[in-house]
Formats: sequence, structure tokens, C-alpha cells
Amino acid sequence: MKKFPLLISLFISLSSQAQLVRIHKLNDCSQYAIEQTKKTIEKYFGLQVLISEKNYITDGSFDGIDCLDLNESLFGYRNFQFKKSKPIDIFLTTSKITSIERQTNLGDEETTIKKVNVNGVSFGNSVYVKTLDISKLKCTLIHELSHSFGAEHCQNICIMNIQYTLKQREKIWDYVHDKPIFCKNCRITSKIK
Repeated sequence: MKKFPLLISLFISLSSQAQLVRIHKLNDCSQYAIEQTKKTIEKYFGLQVLISEKNYITDGSFDGIDCLDLNESLFGYRNFQFKKSKPIDIFLTTSKITSIERQTNLGDEETTIKKVNVNGVSFGNSVYVKTLDISKLKCTLIHELSHSFGAEHCQNICIMNIQYTLKQREKIWDYVHDKPIFCKNCRITSKIK
């Protein structure tokens, strides 16, 4: 009879453990960008963060490569599903990063695929962020990490609205309280503190 409360407390303890986040350099990312990334994740998500000493790509071969292809070459898989049991790997770079944009016109069976330059992209437990513009780093990082936890793009005045993230950051950031603005649904999904 006494084992039951012990099992419940063990389950609660294990399920409440924080997700581990590892920060990696893809190339010439600055130490300042790495520290800002660590502070942002700890402050807004309350997650445990480790900074990796490994520099994945040291030459210029990464510039302009599609992140999905890179994810496959680094880890051997293309995975879009977030797994809480695995660490989140955040890759920082000053190089140009691209992602695939798919557009299907209504009534068409043909899908147009093109590569677009992005500030960040998330594939399940892998997040890629361009750090060249430090002023965009916080917004991009929170936006992409929220994707990992299941938040989708939305049309509200919210950090998950891609139009505001790209062009009007002042509408999605509370500068007085130094925190992102989320709509109710995205706040719940993103697991932001």
C-alpha cells in the first residue's frame, strides 16, 4: 500500500523534469550570440541549456544550404516530430539559411517548391537560427522553439504570426516587460513561461 504514493511521486518527478537544450555552432557564430541564446531559452522557457564545444561546420560549405538537407546529413534523418525524450539541438550560424516553401494553388494538383531565405527554421528537436542580426535573435529563437513544442503560424497579433516576426517586431514584443506577445492559443502550445 505504501508503494503507491512513492510511484506517483516518482512519476511526477520524472514528468516535471525540464527538457534539455543543447546549443551548437555551425560555423562562425559569436560567443555573444551563444550567450544571448542561452539566456533567452532559460528566461522565457525555463529549460536547462548546455553549450556544446563542437563546431559542426568550419568551412563555408554551409552557406545557403537547405536546413532539411543539413539535418539529414548531420543526423541521418528528416524528422519533423518533436520528441520530449530527446534533447532539443539549436544550431547557430551567421550564414544564409534556407528552407523549402511549398505552395499549392486551390484546384491545382501541382505544388510549387522553392527555396527561401529564412532567419530560422524548426524540424522537431532541431532548430536552426541565423544570428547575424542580434536584434532579431530573441524573436526568431522564441518563434522557432515554439514550433518545436507544436505552435503553428497564426494570424493574430502574436510572435507566431510570420508577417509580424519578419517586418513589425514592435507589435509582437512587449518592450516594457521585455517579453514576447503571444495570442492565447499559441502561448499555451509554446510552453513559454
